Amino acid sequence: MFANKWTIIEELDNISDLEMFVEVTLLTGAVRKGRIRANKDYIILDDERRGETHIIPVSAILCVSYGVS
Repeated sequence: MFANKWTIIEELDNISDLEMFVEVTLLTGAVRKGRIRANKDYIILDDERRGETHIIPVSAILCVSYGVS
């Protein structure tokens, strides 16, 4: 069995021009996974598995990770 391998993204500006598959952990403890577009104020997360799009303020995010699960 494979272990989850995620790396925390410390600067959202690093992904501002890219769409990446990420895991977003909110301050509430909720976790969202999907493709992300980001700027300094908010992220847009497209959850392809659920068919939902989330617009999340950066102030509501505990951490953003990318990698392989």
